[in-house]
Amino acid sequence: MAVEYAIRPARFEDAQAIAGVHVEAWRATYAGLLPGEYLSGLSVRERARNRRTALADQEGVRQTFVIEARQTGASSRKGAKAAPVRIVGFGDCGPARGGPTRSTGEFYAIYLASDVQNIGLGRALMAVMARHLLRYGVQDAVVWALGGNRQAHWFYERLGGMACGERPLAIAGQSYSEVAYCWDDLTVLASAVDA
Repeated sequence: MAVEYAIRPARFEDAQAIAGVHVEAWRATYAGLLPGEYLSGLSVRERARNRRTALADQEGVRQTFVIEARQTGASSRKGAKAAPVRIVGFGDCGPARGGPTRSTGEFYAIYLASDVQNIGLGRALMAVMARHLLRYGVQDAVVWALGGNRQAHWFYERLGGMACGERPLAIAGQSYSEVAYCWDDLTVLASAVDA
């Protein structure tokens, strides 16, 4: 069976599924970069509660998008169950939260389940978020990536992001750094794919 993917704005009822992707992605992405005890202690329940609050306050330029996966080719017989839909990724964007860059927009997060990475969904999600920001007059944006997360750095560089800043970050009582990647013209990123 084939799988179809769709990107749409998140709804309040997506909070639990988004939290599940978030925790799984953190555990996979940051293994070896962050303390194992910290990663194993991440709570889907807590993330879902925080996500519900964020989704309830979502309006205007601040938006969460999800990637849905649906198996296709299922029986079309009368009475057959619809193929289940699974959220396999999400991204958050909105106004920049400040920091050592001049960007007016920010990609707060982008995470995908490990089984759907490297197939173009991250690129498509970034393009959708860039188009969203542009609709609200945001012309430039930044994203922050953990200093040791080489895969994220490569991903943002491939999408035209330029390293433009660094700041300290404390996680689980330890010091890390975050690297900023900036886009001065989101129209280029918005057309990265025909999503």
